[in-house]
Amino acid sequence: MAGGTPRLPATAAATIAVLGWAAWRTPAFVDAVAQPCPDGICRRFERPSPQAVDLLAAAGVAPAGYAVTVAVVAWAELLVFLTVAVALVRRVPLRRLVVVTTVLLPLTALAPFTTAAAGSSPTWWVDLVRAAVVAVLVPVFAGLFPDDRWHPRWFRWIWPLPALVLVTGTSVLTDVPPGHEYAELLAWLLLAGIQVHRYRTVSDTSARQQAKVLLLVAVLLVINSALVTVAGVSGVLPVVQPFAVLLDYLAFAALGAGLGWALLRHRLYDVDPVLRRTALYGGALVGLAIIYVGLVAVAGSALSGRAAPALAGTAVGVLAFTAGLAGYAMRGRLRRQILGGHGLVRSLAALAREPQAGAGRDLASTLAAGLQLRYVQVLDTAGVPLWSHGEPVAAAHRESVVDAAGRDRGALLLAPAHGDRLDRHHRRVLVEILPFVALVLYLREETVLLRRARAAAAEVRETERRRLRRDLHDGVGPLLASQLLTLDTVRVVGERPELLAQLEAQVRSAIGEVRRVAHDLRPPVLDHAGLPGALRAEVDRLSTAGLTVELRTGPGTAALGPAMEVALLRIAQEALANVVRHSGADTARVDLAVEKTVAVLVAADDGRGPAAHPDPAGGGIGGSSMRERAAELGGTVTVGPGPGGAGTRVEARIPL
Repeated sequence: MAGGTPRLPATAAATIAVLGWAAWRTPAFVDAVAQPCPDGICRRFERPSPQAVDLLAAAGVAPAGYAVTVAVVAWAELLVFLTVAVALVRRVPLRRLVVVTTVLLPLTALAPFTTAAAGSSPTWWVDLVRAAVVAVLVPVFAGLFPDDRWHPRWFRWIWPLPALVLVTGTSVLTDVPPGHEYAELLAWLLLAGIQVHRYRTVSDTSARQQAKVLLLVAVLLVINSALVTVAGVSGVLPVVQPFAVLLDYLAFAALGAGLGWALLRHRLYDVDPVLRRTALYGGALVGLAIIYVGLVAVAGSALSGRAAPALAGTAVGVLAFTAGLAGYAMRGRLRRQILGGHGLVRSLAALAREPQAGAGRDLASTLAAGLQLRYVQVLDTAGVPLWSHGEPVAAAHRESVVDAAGRDRGALLLAPAHGDRLDRHHRRVLVEILPFVALVLYLREETVLLRRARAAAAEVRETERRRLRRDLHDGVGPLLASQLLTLDTVRVVGERPELLAQLEAQVRSAIGEVRRVAHDLRPPVLDHAGLPGALRAEVDRLSTAGLTVELRTGPGTAALGPAMEVALLRIAQEALANVVRHSGADTARVDLAVEKTVAVLVAADDGRGPAAHPDPAGGGIGGSSMRERAAELGGTVTVGPGPGGAGTRVEARIPL
């Protein structure tokens, strides 16, 4: 529990005090609600109108029974608010926003019970204090929600101004200053503007989802208010008042549940589809109500008073039925364009688009933030952790990651924020995102291989540079130095034929050494005969030495890239050199072919097999050289026995 055990006694005491006060004032609340209004709708909205009393009597419900029902609903709202407040105290670190919310929620839910005491001395002042404290805390909540930071910063100094406006407009005050309703409207617009500005400028993905929860609750309250207004304009509010009272309490219960949802950050990914559906269905309901009122007004001018509502109701029913059929016919488009996709996927997509996603957030952190998980670990195919988020959980859920071809790419270890098992929402969205996780793991694998290939290429390049330096230093360098000495001797002793002959031999040797170094870099035969011609020249050279070599080249082998030509020629030369040195073979075969996107070179002999080699696995200097040349181009070299176990077979495969 965040914050330690000292919270428990204080929380318990506050909860007992709230419940005790509500229990004490419940009889007064029931008595106040059971008294019917003499005419229309009273200041206390719960008191039934004469038309509502007639409706309840027709249903066999007395005003006292109605009052008890309202009291039960008020208690349900109070328990919802108290549950959210206690959950915040126990689960969320004690911050200013948490303190404000845990005080605001119970005081809001106590309104029906404290209002019942407003007219009875000496406790009338309780409702005044409660309403004033709520009015003061609302601007503070708006300035801190959802991240406990003042936004904008200057609002921390002026929040008492809208608080004063709201306090003077509380329902317990009878003398409200003239024009106060405009000041109160400006105060609410200021608080709403603060939240909008925070959402658009400084909120991250999680904070925006929390703001959407608050917007969802506001939409519910607006829909409820709009329905009550439409019912009042149409004149049916006194008749449907019991239902309006119940909807009013349910809407405020949704306020408490929504604040708990937002501040506890429980499955925030679900808020988008819920918000879209609420706005769509609520808007449709309010629209139908407005159409009904309009049709009643139009029909009332031409028909009798009783026929107009019946005709309007029939028209609205037909309209709703037609709209339902159209919605069912276009349900796919509505689901995609209006209702949106699953909130989890949308949340993950939003996280991936954030600027900080590329630097500082790995796959585990992204999944944890998007799915609201307390622990995520990503494993590779060997079970080695790649990324982790949160404290390890022994009973974490393991989810294998397999690509479309059925190849294992790794696994995920997941633990939900609450409980030990993933719910159906998590499992459903995992099915949607696992292909992308498999793609991320595959790309990481390829990135690692690319880095290793680059490192190997750099190593080969440096080795080649060192060899060139050694050849130039030990071969050409001494030859040129000896020529310089010979020239100095000729200049001193005069022209001598033996010195000139020695100088000529040294120059020829230097030319030969330079040609050898150039030949090692890229054999000239590749430039005028291509790889097949170079292999033919190597085969002919070995044939004169007594080894019979058969060469077969396929189509497309003459159009390979320069780097691949050098690599395949050197691999073939090394493989044939091993045949001559170790195998004792009489014949050998070299096959060069292009298979779709891979160049394949196979060198096989009929000798004693890999066991006759000093390093049967091909890991010696020659084998390592062949493998390094192939790996530099992303290819592989395998050394093994030939068909039937006879001879040695070297196969090089390099992608085009």
